[in-house]
Amino acid sequence: MSAGVAKLRVAYDDKQLLHNHSAWSFVPWHALAGVRNNSLKKAARYRGEKPRPDLPKREELEATSRRFA
Repeated sequence: MSAGVAKLRVAYDDKQLLHNHSAWSFVPWHALAGVRNNSLKKAARYRGEKPRPDLPKREELEATSRRFA
């Protein structure tokens, strides 16, 4: 590994998962229910937010994600 490449760093406990930019993690939509921030608005929108027809609806994503473990 070259000196300029970051090493993968991940820490987990029963309350949170922390990692640096070189690790990927996935959170189901239903675990983000009610969380509103600009990063999430780039992927989906709630019904009361400024509409973007090209984005899925958060309510639908949350309902679908509840069907999977």
